[in-house]
Amino acid sequence: MSAPQQQPPHLVNLKVLRASRPTLAPHPPLHGFDTAGPGGDALRQLGQTEKGGMLALPSSFGVIYLGETFSAVLSLSNDLPPSPPSPDSVAHSVTLTVEMHTGLTPQGLTANHFLTRVEARTEDGSLSPGQSLETMAVHELKELGAHALVCKATYGAQVAGKDGSARMVNRTLRKVYKFQVTNPISLRTKALAPTPASPTSFLSSTERAKIFLEVQIQNHCDSSMWFERMRFEALPGFTLADQNDGLYEGAEALLPPGGLRQFLYILQAGPEAPIVPPGASQGLGRIDIGWRTRNGEVGRLLSSTLGRRVPQVPGPAAPLVAADAASVRSGRTLPVGMSPALPPIPMQDGSAAVPAPPSLPSADGLAFDLTVSSIQSIDSSFSCDEPFGVDLRLAVSSAPSPEPRPRRRLQLAAQHVQWHPSPLSIQSQAPTTVPQPRLASQPTATLTLPGSLPFSQAHSAPPSVTSLQQQQHLRPSTDSLSRTSLDSIRSAASPAPPAPAASIDPLPVLHGIQLARSVPMRAGPPIGPLPSPGVMRLGSEVVDLGEVFLGGEADAEAVKEFRVRYLPLETGLIRVGGLRVLLLEHEEEKGGLEVEGAGERGERMARVVWETETMAEVWVE
Repeated sequence: MSAPQQQPPHLVNLKVLRASRPTLAPHPPLHGFDTAGPGGDALRQLGQTEKGGMLALPSSFGVIYLGETFSAVLSLSNDLPPSPPSPDSVAHSVTLTVEMHTGLTPQGLTANHFLTRVEARTEDGSLSPGQSLETMAVHELKELGAHALVCKATYGAQVAGKDGSARMVNRTLRKVYKFQVTNPISLRTKALAPTPASPTSFLSSTERAKIFLEVQIQNHCDSSMWFERMRFEALPGFTLADQNDGLYEGAEALLPPGGLRQFLYILQAGPEAPIVPPGASQGLGRIDIGWRTRNGEVGRLLSSTLGRRVPQVPGPAAPLVAADAASVRSGRTLPVGMSPALPPIPMQDGSAAVPAPPSLPSADGLAFDLTVSSIQSIDSSFSCDEPFGVDLRLAVSSAPSPEPRPRRRLQLAAQHVQWHPSPLSIQSQAPTTVPQPRLASQPTATLTLPGSLPFSQAHSAPPSVTSLQQQQHLRPSTDSLSRTSLDSIRSAASPAPPAPAASIDPLPVLHGIQLARSVPMRAGPPIGPLPSPGVMRLGSEVVDLGEVFLGGEADAEAVKEFRVRYLPLETGLIRVGGLRVLLLEHEEEKGGLEVEGAGERGERMARVVWETETMAEVWVE
């Protein structure tokens, strides 16, 4: 078996040239004191030596980053000496094809991109010795991982046959240049929106629609970068406010390797923005980043759609007290927590308890939203012992419904919620009635939070003192409570004396409808900050908002505007509140007649449809 015939060397040679940072090439040392030997001749010839020979280029492409544009000059040349000329030293019909292969895996490639195809510019398409063919290959890098630049040159060469005759054969020169594409930057985002923890923004009709998007960028390149462009492209329906103009200039314009930069964008949702339910993802927009690195390489990345998850509205930690409460139904209703200073009325014996009203007005298909329009003071500032007013706007709208709804009439009211003892009642004389001992077997309802005052057990009060004031002022000492527990243990075998009946205030009434008590009703910790104790409300506990009418349209809305007034008694940051909205009546008009929404007249109770702990914050001087 004869050995395979060895192929002659190729007539052409392929080089791929990219702009790279050169390094100093090693050279033999030169000794300045050796003026007579070879070293002296080398020193004298140094001025005539080309400086390019002192530099060395890297043997590979180096590190290439995602978002950059791969550009290279490809040179296909015939490096044979031009003389003496020979027919077999000419490459005929020369063609160069360049492709970029991406997504390389051990199993093979996943995609290839055709870059360019060029031919020799001579009349017959040949390359004689000393001639070359140059072209440019450009490709934008959009994928991470292994890449390969595949170059294939085809040409015809004249060879001599066994009989001495010349014949033309086709030859192919194929070269593959592999390199890795890495990530130049990392992008992290955080989207924040006003929450009940910041009532000034949360209850503002303009501020609550704002979304604060924080973008953090870290440089993962091996050299510094400079951002030519940092632009956020908001989705339709959002108005963008860029807060980064002039933020990084001068010496701070360069971001060193491993450095971090933070950018802030404020987006405000308009009427065209899609409504996203709580718990779902909301798209905000994309960020367009352009940069330059040390050698002038230009990079550009366009992120995917950035977004946020709309927070869930937390539900109540425990059901409301049956005698005092009603369920809260609203698309943007703010649940509240138990009062740390005013606990609910202690449980009473079943025979003495007042039966609860039989029915509540229905709030189905209704949405309630209360916002702060303005805060008015005597002058531009807020001073101690000078009253100020809070202008509120209550919007009642119909929930979307596939079927038309009848015209409806709503009776509304606003009620102040007493979170702290009244500053005036603290100065009044506390009741002198000694609290009766309570046996360990008797039910109690106690709640203590840091900063709150302990409250008394249920007992009779003087006629001039209400049960609400009784809860605010009667604070048995720890010793008396301990003695009560000890006495109850000693007298467990003997029958307990009957406890005196507790004095319970009747529920407040408006238009013949019973209202909830003006104390917090929900169990669990409060969602937002509590009102300040050093502020006193002015005016009635209940504000009658009158009637509103909703038409049968799907987007029917009614608005009520009213004002509540407060008097600050201390300086500093003052939080005012709380406030709840009550639905007294809900009637539908069918055929010109009013149909009662729920229950019978005289046996109804108002429903709490909206409530908040703090609704405004002011700085008092």
